[in-house]
Amino acid sequence: PYWPSPDYPIPPSRWANGWQGRLGQEPDPHQYALHLAQVMGNLRRCLKDGGLLWLVLGDHHMEGRGWLDLPSLVSQAIRQHPDRPLVQIDRILWEKDKGQGRAETILVLAKEGRNSPLPGEGWRSAAAVQSGQWSSFPGELVRWAIFKSFGSGQGRVLENACLVDPFCGAGTALRIARESGWFWIGIDEDALGIAQACQNLKFNPKKVEVI
Repeated sequence: PYWPSPDYPIPPSRWANGWQGRLGQEPDPHQYALHLAQVMGNLRRCLKDGGLLWLVLGDHHMEGRGWLDLPSLVSQAIRQHPDRPLVQIDRILWEKDKGQGRAETILVLAKEGRNSPLPGEGWRSAAAVQSGQWSSFPGELVRWAIFKSFGSGQGRVLENACLVDPFCGAGTALRIARESGWFWIGIDEDALGIAQACQNLKFNPKKVEVI
């Protein structure tokens, strides 16, 4: 969920503060952070007590203001949310291209009582792959997160677990979850994104539930 996001042809949503529009299209980055914290509050209800939520965030450079440090704005909004939706237990740097200064931030969120599975670690990879109009994360990033979170230390991951991707896009996380033997659920507000995920997963789009 980047800010600002492309203007996809998707109906606007009405938010708790009265603003009407799409996540990522807010006129102000602070408002975007508040809305994303609201989304995290909704996702908390789906998260198991020992589960983790990995939130990948980019930054944005504005003329006259420089880099906005959006990950810190979102982290602060989550901490200050009146419902205390989730606790940040780690912050990881995803270095896309070593030496090129291209990086994004991964906030690792959980319910109270969960410790970080990887304190002080970072992750390096090639940049995301473009799939149509969606930018797909490298599969190794998702696989690394799964094994670090719930790996047995013997090359196996927790059985009968479920990965939920509320911004599934082209479906990379869903594919890795399926390869890992997990149940998986993909959600996206863009019907074209769901179609792209179905194509990448070789999944019959007629079996997709549109809500």
